[in-house]
Amino acid sequence: MVLKPALGTGCGQSRLHRRLRYFMPLLGHTDDFTGSYLLPEDSPDVAAIRALHQAAVDALGLANGVTHMEVFKTCDGFVIGEISCRPAGGGIVDAVKMQYGVDLWRVFMDTALGRSAGVSGPVAPLRSEIVANCDLPVRPGRVVRISTPEELAKVPDVLEARMSTRVGDVISSRLHSASTTGLVFLAAADPQLVAKRVEELSRVYVLEVEPV
Repeated sequence: MVLKPALGTGCGQSRLHRRLRYFMPLLGHTDDFTGSYLLPEDSPDVAAIRALHQAAVDALGLANGVTHMEVFKTCDGFVIGEISCRPAGGGIVDAVKMQYGVDLWRVFMDTALGRSAGVSGPVAPLRSEIVANCDLPVRPGRVVRISTPEELAKVPDVLEARMSTRVGDVISSRLHSASTTGLVFLAAADPQLVAKRVEELSRVYVLEVEPV
């Protein structure tokens, strides 16, 4: 039985761990405010996730590079749902860069080309707040009204709002877990405040579509 949403982990070199918790499972939630936030170092789940990830990359013989691992917390502890040799999708790479100053795509390219990645151990965060990345809801149709970055930036603790959809755009009916009209990055003091800010975003965000 899954007790909590999935947790995503990425690393540059096998010892540079970044842990994020999804707001909710992604499948079936394209019209919700999905996303994730970086777990604070004092979270009781951090050590267990780090150990499981290290065991996975050791078993696979991965000496360096970037991985994206997702685990589920069950009654019997954490189990791996997937692991792949790439950075995570959505706004996760940018969130990690905002929190730690590490560009996982740069690390991915450097290690793939045999160059030094410049990181091989723990990296101190650049900020004390928790950085979250929020994928804005999406639904099929022609966009007749949608929020602007300036409107979304009025929510407290917003670091940046990026819109990838404009009025007049047609959103396909073929949606997937990474479908979104834009990304909002937050920096909040704790996970409870992240949830509150996402709720405030939901009251500000507007997306109106018409049938194509």
